[in-house]
Amino acid sequence: MSETPRRDNSSSYVDLLAYLQDSTSSVFIKDFQRVSEKLRSILDDGSSKVHVISDFDMTISKYWVNGERNVSSHRLLALSSRVPKEFSDKTDILYKHYYPIEISRTIPHKEKVQAMVEWWEKAHELILELKLTKSDLAHMVTETPILLRMGAREFVDHCAAKDIPLLVFSAGLGDVIDALLRHEGLMKPNVHIVSNRLHFGEDGVADRFDGRLIHTFNKNEAAIGGSAYSSIIEDRHNVILMGDSLGDLRMAEGLEHDTKLTIGFLNHDTELLLDQYAEAFDIVILDDAPMDIVNRILSALP
Repeated sequence: MSETPRRDNSSSYVDLLAYLQDSTSSVFIKDFQRVSEKLRSILDDGSSKVHVISDFDMTISKYWVNGERNVSSHRLLALSSRVPKEFSDKTDILYKHYYPIEISRTIPHKEKVQAMVEWWEKAHELILELKLTKSDLAHMVTETPILLRMGAREFVDHCAAKDIPLLVFSAGLGDVIDALLRHEGLMKPNVHIVSNRLHFGEDGVADRFDGRLIHTFNKNEAAIGGSAYSSIIEDRHNVILMGDSLGDLRMAEGLEHDTKLTIGFLNHDTELLLDQYAEAFDIVILDDAPMDIVNRILSALP
């Protein structure tokens, strides 16, 4: 049997490379040759052979809003009028204690992982004390919107139009992300969420968290393996992976890929972190810039 002929995407490929070369103010690429080869491979194989894995907080959502950090899927609860101030106070105490551990450059990774598990478990206990319903969450995402990154709507629409599976992989609150995407009309059939999900009892009240706890440092195959998503992408051997932290690079671990294109969103401390991000990610999008590059890649896919 003869091999399937390769698509002729020369024009789209050349245009895409030219666009990348002209986008130096908002994009940094350390190894342009490597990126061009990966793009060539992904475009040649087409949309039927690729899937997308993306972080949510500060990747699909913006980082800065009017000079302040955007609301995260966890933080949203503390800002709701339906939640007592005591909850906000307690979660702030946890943040001030554990966040410095998360970003520390001196604390060993094993200790960081243990601290993150403690942080998430304590935060989840506080969330369950709120006795939330799905109606509460639907109200919260309208009361305190999480602003999406410019181009995020087009990004989701591109994936849906070309039937490209999109996995939103988050250490945040999956039910908040789900409610927000539904509110924005972006919870398409091709969109899947792997995150910390609440279980709602017969009375409609959240009474526990379902499944494995997902925190900053364990976003890997342990969370995807055996999920419905893993069967959906069985024949899709190329992946576009997007995230705003180095830990997000682990989201595709354990999945076999021919080509993996990684896109990192470096939203802050560019001078301090650029070398690390440029070494780790194929493409680095700087300073909370829009998703233009991502959308150009998806548009070029046949």
